[in-house]
Amino acid sequence: MQSGAEVELRVKVLGFAIQPSHKASALNAIELVNASGANAVANRAGNQNATAVGSVPTTFALRQNYPNPFNPTTTIRYELPEASVVKLQVFDVLCRVVATLLNEKRDAGIYEVPFNASMLSSGTYFYRLQASATNGASSSNFVETKKMMLVK
Repeated sequence: MQSGAEVELRVKVLGFAIQPSHKASALNAIELVNASGANAVANRAGNQNATAVGSVPTTFALRQNYPNPFNPTTTIRYELPEASVVKLQVFDVLCRVVATLLNEKRDAGIYEVPFNASMLSSGTYFYRLQASATNGASSSNFVETKKMMLVK
């Protein structure tokens, strides 16, 4: 095969078919398509902290991290029913911010954010999602906090 030649690649991963996205340049994105036809685009060119993983939800939600307890990495999933400014922070038991994972505008969708706590000591931590809808017609605000355990 020549260098720079275009090739179509299809791979099955956890019920999703991975293929180049027609919504963006094939060099910049892949499209995940499950059996029901729902899809998400994961952009390789932008911020790697949050990856879109599903279709548009109907309500705001912050899911429990997994695995929990964890050592040293975990994944935090959240859902946005509309475009929002999102802030995702991790706190220690004294309510001190130990990490800010996101502080940016996100489109509606389901996202996963990896968290590497290798620089923290074992213990209980909390993560909080604050989301403010950016749609001019709506003023939706969402705040939720969940607990997680780091065990080294």
